[in-house]
Formats: sequence, C-alpha cells, structure tokens
Amino acid sequence: MFLGVEGLDAGVDELDAGVVETVETAEAPAPTPAESYAPAELPPLDDSDLTALLAEPVVAAASRTAETTQDAPATTWSISGTDLKRYGIQSVEEAIRYLGHGMTSHEYDGRQSVAFGARGYNSDQLGLHVAVLIDGNQAGGSAKTGRGSQQWLLPIELVDHIDIVIGPGSVMYGNSAMLGIINVVMRSASSLDGTHLLVQGSAGTPGDTWAKDLSWGEVWGKAAAYGGTLSTLGGERLDVTWHLQARWDRQQGRRMVHRIGDRDPFVFPETEFPAENVFNRDFGARLFARATWGKWRALAWAAVTTGTGTGPIDAGGGSSYFEPEYGLDVTWASQVGSRGDLSLRVYGVVFDSRANLAQWRPTVAKCQAAVGTDDCYDTLSYLNFKPYIEPIFSWDWLNDGSNVSTVGAQLFIDGSVITQGVVSSDGTAKKSDPPIVAPLPTAAVYGQHVWRASFGTFNLGLRYDLGFIGQAISPRLAFTRPAWRNGTVKIIFSTGFRQPTITERFLEIPDFVTVNPNIQPERVYSGEVVLGHRFSQQSLQLSMYAAYWEGLINGANVAPPGKFLTQFQNLRNVWSAGVNLGWRGEAGPFDWSVSLNYAPGRVRLPGDAAQWTDQQLNEAQIQREAIRRYGTSALNSVFLPADSMPDFYGIAHVSYSLGTGLPRLSLAANVNSPRMRSYYLRDDVLFDPRLVGGPEYPWTADVRLAISGVVADRVGLSLYGTFRTLGTNAESPRAGAGQGPLPNGTIGPLSNPQAPVSVMAEVNIRL
Repeated sequence: MFLGVEGLDAGVDELDAGVVETVETAEAPAPTPAESYAPAELPPLDDSDLTALLAEPVVAAASRTAETTQDAPATTWSISGTDLKRYGIQSVEEAIRYLGHGMTSHEYDGRQSVAFGARGYNSDQLGLHVAVLIDGNQAGGSAKTGRGSQQWLLPIELVDHIDIVIGPGSVMYGNSAMLGIINVVMRSASSLDGTHLLVQGSAGTPGDTWAKDLSWGEVWGKAAAYGGTLSTLGGERLDVTWHLQARWDRQQGRRMVHRIGDRDPFVFPETEFPAENVFNRDFGARLFARATWGKWRALAWAAVTTGTGTGPIDAGGGSSYFEPEYGLDVTWASQVGSRGDLSLRVYGVVFDSRANLAQWRPTVAKCQAAVGTDDCYDTLSYLNFKPYIEPIFSWDWLNDGSNVSTVGAQLFIDGSVITQGVVSSDGTAKKSDPPIVAPLPTAAVYGQHVWRASFGTFNLGLRYDLGFIGQAISPRLAFTRPAWRNGTVKIIFSTGFRQPTITERFLEIPDFVTVNPNIQPERVYSGEVVLGHRFSQQSLQLSMYAAYWEGLINGANVAPPGKFLTQFQNLRNVWSAGVNLGWRGEAGPFDWSVSLNYAPGRVRLPGDAAQWTDQQLNEAQIQREAIRRYGTSALNSVFLPADSMPDFYGIAHVSYSLGTGLPRLSLAANVNSPRMRSYYLRDDVLFDPRLVGGPEYPWTADVRLAISGVVADRVGLSLYGTFRTLGTNAESPRAGAGQGPLPNGTIGPLSNPQAPVSVMAEVNIRL
C-alpha cells in the first residue's frame, strides 16, 4: 500500500487539487524529485528499501508540493482515515489527542473552542494559532468551522487522511499558522462503496465532583448519511461526494458558582455566592459536498447550530445562541505549457452568530435605563464574512523537478458587523447599540523556490502580509539531505504570525470587555533539526527545536480592584526548546504509533521582575507569589512555566486484527505531565495557602478502547470506551467566571467537565 498523489492547487492532469488518496496497487510510484536527486554515492535500492519507500506517506501541506514526509521542509505526520474510523474520532481535536504527533490538545470550552499545544505554547483562543485546512484550503470563516473544534461541523466519515505539519508555516498559509498546520484531505467518490447510513450514540458518567446523580452525565447522538457518485459530463469525469449529518448534545451538568468582586472564595459558596445548575444543550446540522470536474474543484457547505446553556461568551446558564453558516470554495487549475501550473481559487464564507446572554446578576439600573425592567438579557449579533481570492503559479525551470518556483498572492476581507444591545426578560422591549462595522482587508504575496541537487534540497520561501491591524514578513529556509541509506537530515528555520481578531481589537461590552487600539500581531520564530529514518514498514522521526513566541495576546483585567473589565493585550513572551520523537509501523496483524514529546514553555520576564512594584506587576498581570514560587533566574531573565502547557506529553495507539472475519481491537492513549492552570500568573486565588491543589494540574491521561467488525452483510458495528483521569481536587473552592464554571473542584477558566467513563456505539449500514 502506498499513498499516491492526485496533485495540488496547480492541478496535474485531471486529478483533484490538493488531494492525496490511499489506493491499493502492486506497482511502485514514480520517484519524487527528491528521490531522483539522491546522492550518487549511496547504493541502489534493494527490496527492503523499496518497501520502505512505498510505506512512506506523501504530504502536500508543508510546501504546497507533493513530497514524502522525509523530504518535506518540516516535521510532518499523517493520520489515516482508517485510524479515524477505528478509534471513533469525532473531530480534528480528537484526532490530534489520540492519533497525532508533536501536538497535544484538550477540550477547553465545549461550546466553542478547543486548546492545541505545541513547542512550548498552549493556545485556548478558539484554535486561532493552528491553520486547519480542507484539501489544502483554509475553508472556514468561523472559529468553529475553520478549526474543526465542533464535532458536528466536520464530515469525518468523508476524511481520507489528516496531514499534520508541526511548527510555524505562515510562509505559505499566513495568519494563524503558528503552532502548525492541519490539512484535512477528503475522499473522492471512487473511494466510497455506495451510500452509507450511520448512527452513533454515547453516554457518560458525571465529571463534576458535586454532581447530584447520574443524570448530570453527558449524552449525545448523531445520525449521518454520506456517499458519492461517478459520472461523465462533457467528456470529463465528474466526481461528487456528499455528507449530511445532525448531532444533538446534552453536555455535563455542573454547579456554576459566581464569584462577586473580591469576596473570599474559600467561604462556603452556597451562602456567599450566587449559584446555578447548568446543562448545555446543543443541536447542529450540516450538509457538505465536494465535486471535481476536469480543471474544476468545488467545496460547498451549509450548517446551522443552536443551543442553550452558558452561551458563546461569559454568561449565565440561561443563555442561548443561533448560528448559521454558508460557504463555497471553487478552484480552477490548468497546466501552462510543459513546465507551468496555474490555479485560481475563490471562496466566500458567511458566519452569523446571534446570542442572548443571560445575566446571572442583572444590574437593575442598567436594565431600567435600557428597557424599563429590572431583569434583562444582553444580546450580541456577530456577522462574519470572508471573501477570498488566491492565484498560484508554479514553474519547473528545467522540466525535471530539480528547480521549481512557486509564487502566489492572496486578497481577502475578514469582515464583521458586531451589534450589541439589551432586551427585557419577557422580550417585549429591546435596545440596540449602533453596529460596529469592521471590514478588515488583507493582502499578501509569497514565493518559494525548491532546488534539488546531489548534495541535498534547499527550500526557500518568503511571504509579506499587509493588513488593517498590522503587517508581517514570514521567511522560511530549509535544507534536506539524504545522509545514509533510508535516512534524512533536515535543518529548518521558519516563522509565523497571527493578526488580532476583530473581537480582540474592536469588541466593546460595558462592564465586560473594552477595545484596544494599540494591539499588535503575535509572532513566533523557530529553528529545528530533524532526523528521519525508515526501514521496512516502519519509520522513526526525531525533531530537536527551539522557538520564541513574541507578543502573545491575553486578556487583562484593567478595572480598579474589586471590579472586572477585560482588555486584550500583547502580554507574554515565551521561550521553548525541546524534542519530538515519533515511531510508527506495522507488522502482521499489528499496527502502531508512538509519539513522545518534551516541549517545555517558559514565560520570560526581565531579571529584576522580582523587585517590581505592585503596580508594575499588576500592569504585567503577574502575581508576586508566582515569581517567588515558580520563577527561575537565568540569562539575566526570570522564567515561569507557560499556562496549561505540559513539559511532557505522549500519544500512542496500537491496533490488532483477530483474523479474517473477526473483530479488530484498538487502544489509544494520551498522557500529559503536570501543568499550570490557565491564567495562573494573574490569579491571586490560585496562590492562596488555603488552596490544597495550588495552581497545578496533576498527571492526566485519556484512554480509548475500541472493538469493531462486520456483524452482517453490509452492516458494521463498533463499540468505544473512553476513560479519563480528571485531575480533580474536591477541596478547592468553586468560585469564578461563567465561562470557567469550575468543574471538578478547580479554579479559573477551565474546560467543561468530561465524563470519567463514557461508552459510544456505532452502526454503519452500506446500502
């Protein structure tokens, strides 16, 4: 089995742009240019070398050029669609958590976000530090769709495989490609055998330490239909795949306790703080279609989600939201002579979020002034639109793959219209503020040249972005050399950036968040050395890296003591250096993958930070006790552990076939070392000596066990069990913000509770 390339945005022959399909064949693929220019002194391939070459995945996300993982100018990893099915993966986040390499992830806020961590930094800001692509295109306009953080918005059954590129990749993809790139490659109709119906259901035990009974546990259900058709239109092959699904979630019940001002949270919350029992209920439906025809490829989708609970931003349990989304992505690709490839991609996405935010403690004066009642709801309407155009041209100078140049340009508008207001609790009166219209245009140009010679391969890229909020120059330089039989050495320098979002720059909600006209883009600089070796049907990959994250954006409380008002600021610089080790392979009925990662992240402060005044520490959002307890002095600086990023994390899975016609057993695990809680640097409660657990999470582990097989002709059945250690501390107080409702006895903005034990069943019927 090998991965054959169906081309990229340039469009090779009549094959799909950006798609890498898994096919069965007895013939060897044509060697890539990197193989053609292997050093002459190396011996010719023998049978074991050929087996290793055929087993090597081909990726395209690193440089928009099809190449093996050994040759790509980055640390890369591939997750097969077969594994996605075996382990019951529901989202991009779960794929990274159970099957990935180099990244760790967890559910940060089940309503709208997940957290991804890599190379010393953990991002919980709507996944905005990872570029998630569909067939090589950034096909999402919203935080949810673009980052795959919501389970019901990704047609996982149509995914052929997922490519992961670790490290910054803004030279090719621009904004948000800081932690890495995740490319979701979709299946074609030729790989689908008819139409399928799928039903999934799951239930789990409560994850909240204070749960009243089992009714506080989680439960969800999903139904999907998908398939594909092949036909001929105008003498060209027409390949159409489609996917329709609906999912309903009733997330964990939890006791949400709201802290008021500077009241002591260690006083029994039921008597000193307002509390409410919260159950999030969500429903989402989506229709997704993909078509290729001659030189054309198109993706289209329409989705709607709605729900009640804590709401999309900090609010009480009575909030609600309604969010439709529509998208269309069209690519035309053609050859230019015998050496060139030209493509033009245009797409547009409209994402509409409307929310009623229940106030757990309504301000009577505000409500009376706005709508004439004592109780009221805040309303927020967020309409996001992103029209996008991107031409790309590649030229093979010698027509042999040894010198290939790629140039491209991008022009898009990341625009929004934000409207906020107040409505009476009975809905009879409403007041809306003037809308905030923020059409943010961005233009970019980039170029890349790949030079392959007998001594190795150079990849040089440079990108320039100019936007309304800032500009960025993103270079990358990579050198790859086959250093020994089936072994490769890579030396890479790469960069990434992220523009502030519209809400970080413009959103103004009285008594909650205020604008920051001085906010600047975030940046990251990374250097790495990668050693790769393949043998038979196994491969090893060792990456040693160093990274510097500059101007990371965090929310800061800019209100006087006892009050709360958030402003997003460039607060943190983070240093990191570490190692990523990956090993994967198969032998007989077994296949396996192991990823071991040491990636400590440290916030860097000036060497005299311990002597700062209280006002200086408050401006930097740093607790003096954090410096005293966790600060390490070195290089004329003080270093503190980064928020929520474990120093060590490991991911492993193994699958075993019991034999022909018998079930398959699969086991996957994710382990994280102790790490600091989110926003611990600025939270005084976490350093209170009465807090037994302190600001640290203990070791945590997620394990998934699966058994799958065919129970009848055309009918498949799979059972999945998930087991989690939650790192709970029942002695911790439970007072905090609405979005961080303190599940599991913890403090601060944290993930929704997850079931310690849950079971999922799946039935798949092929018509």
